[in-house]
Amino acid sequence: MTLKRMDIPVSQTQDTEAGRKILATAADRDVEIELDKLTSRTTRLRVVAKRNWLIRDRATATEIILQTDQTLSDNPHLAALGAAARPPEQRARRGLRHRHARDEHGG
Repeated sequence: MTLKRMDIPVSQTQDTEAGRKILATAADRDVEIELDKLTSRTTRLRVVAKRNWLIRDRATATEIILQTDQTLSDNPHLAALGAAARPPEQRARRGLRHRHARDEHGG
């Protein structure tokens, strides 16, 4: 929602062990966002915006973080949704992954 409002197109999203990774492009910058679930009520947000392989753009990364805070402040229900906000096919895959991990560890 934040990236859409900022007119930053998302090129790819990936589920990770800890949460989700979002890749996007803004002008000549590549943006990488990591969302890692720390607890049921806490998520770590890491944003890296790069102009090239060497130069990072902290101002753009900071603005994305601030705009994300604004999105969650304006829409508190989004924070409460958590995994329920994911599309059903992603929830199903995540459930299968967790069941498989429990089976491997005898749980």
